[in-house]
Amino acid sequence: MSGQLGGERRGVFIFVVSLIDDRWLAVAAHNTDILPGQQIHLASESGSVSAVRYEGQEAEWD
Repeated sequence: MSGQLGGERRGVFIFVVSLIDDRWLAVAAHNTDILPGQQIHLASESGSVSAVRYEGQEAEWD
């Protein structure tokens, strides 16, 4: 429905900027939501990959 608030959200917005002609200009951007309980893969320095949750858990490395 238009005109109503969508509720609370959490996310990450990343901008890549470049200094061009003495001005900072955004040259790229990425937006992603953070969803509680969803998983993400993290790579350790040794190259192993572990599935971890966004909230309340630590990554387990080898």
